[in-house]
Amino acid sequence: MQSWRTRLAALVAAATVVVAAVLLWPSGTDDPDESQGPPTSAPEAVEPGLAADWLTAQLTDGLVHNDQYDIDDHGLSIDVALALHAQGGHDATVEEISDALAGEVDAYTRGGTKDLYSGSVAKLASFATRTGADPGSFGGVDLLERLEGLVSTRPVSAGRFEDRSAAGDFANTIGQAFGAHALTEAGSPLAAPVTAYLLEQQCEGGGFRLLLTEDKTARDQSCAADAATPEVDATALVVLALLEIRDPTDEVLDAVDGAQSWLLEQQRADGSLPGSANATGLAGWVFGRLGSCDPAQQAAQSLGDLQVPAGEPEAGAVAYAPPALDALPASGRITTRERDQWRRATAQAAPALEHLRPTRCEAGATALPGCDPDTEIAVVVEYRDLGGPDRPDLSSCVASDAAVASELLLEAGVELTTARTVPGFVCRVDGVPADDPCVTAAPADAYWGVWWADDATGWTYSTLGVDQLEVPVGGSVAMVWDDEEGDVAPAGGAGAP
Repeated sequence: MQSWRTRLAALVAAATVVVAAVLLWPSGTDDPDESQGPPTSAPEAVEPGLAADWLTAQLTDGLVHNDQYDIDDHGLSIDVALALHAQGGHDATVEEISDALAGEVDAYTRGGTKDLYSGSVAKLASFATRTGADPGSFGGVDLLERLEGLVSTRPVSAGRFEDRSAAGDFANTIGQAFGAHALTEAGSPLAAPVTAYLLEQQCEGGGFRLLLTEDKTARDQSCAADAATPEVDATALVVLALLEIRDPTDEVLDAVDGAQSWLLEQQRADGSLPGSANATGLAGWVFGRLGSCDPAQQAAQSLGDLQVPAGEPEAGAVAYAPPALDALPASGRITTRERDQWRRATAQAAPALEHLRPTRCEAGATALPGCDPDTEIAVVVEYRDLGGPDRPDLSSCVASDAAVASELLLEAGVELTTARTVPGFVCRVDGVPADDPCVTAAPADAYWGVWWADDATGWTYSTLGVDQLEVPVGGSVAMVWDDEEGDVAPAGGAGAP
């Protein structure tokens, strides 16, 4: 197993946007003898793209609406947005969700009262940061200022988030992780104590607990002091948040290494982890991000067994557990009462399902050279099945201010051929595929995909041609041969190390 620390020098630190719900299903307990680690055989194929389609269909005016209780679920809407963002190719939908949330800041963070909930503020601030919005002015609200106002300054609990609510304090480790990410990326002076308090919640063995010490006056509020039990969901969510920190400290690196090891130890022979599809999905997401590709693929296969297949009314939805899949009515439609559970499971499983595609697991990433984020742009070409010993993948740095993708590719020595009847549509890169006549646009299952990234986010599928796509300095552009169903993202890391 390669640790995040050893891979950081080879992989690029741009982070894939990831996050999931604060409301978690319990992880349960299982016989430790069942945790034997995953087999290494190749998993059968499932259909990861269906999950994104199903999640998109759950939105009403940019938000997930719970018909059972007639409320908009803002937290789950964020989960859907970031799952779609992690998969790539859904920018318009993510923007729609972001716009809807910007008009609901107080409804989400205050719950229609004068209260203020740290978990909601932290999650929304992290979401804004990850998707390129301004957490200092999201919907006209300074989320960072609100978040800083919820940090304890008492010596025994310095850095701990606390709700301001007449109903009680519901702050937990997941909200602490969201807040640590948002404040760190904003350069807040409170980021250090918030992160330090978060790391105290890591238990012996590497897992993180969910609930914080109930007694806020206790001198020791660590997991060890409470002899608490770590949970898969909480551990995975903390890791996913920490992976978004672009300049992690040694303490953060150590915490991620320990959590990765603990999660791998929890995986069963069938690829699942104790608890539910939610736990397996979140852990599989982590495995793929950290280059544990066999475990990531086995987790995805386990989730595929819980996914409604193509052709069914709810195609793409992922069940919380096998009984939920078996209980689907004859109509094939999920009931209103059960839909919330399906939505949460699918949002947390969708990015993990993507790791069945070998190119989505970061252990196979081609490391980019050390491009200067202030003066250079990374250029990547991945030929995949069109490559070979005489045509290796390209990764190069081009000295440039912001420039259109076609100019950058040409500067890197890449030859582009465009279709005669579709100006700007690239039909061949360096002469391949040679059998494409380059008259019209290539079919959707055999074409050159265009991807880009800025210096703060992971790869994003471009709907613009290479003559229209402008790439910022410090960013990246990639051409990837795609002959599979769905969008095949670059295997190489995005941005500059």
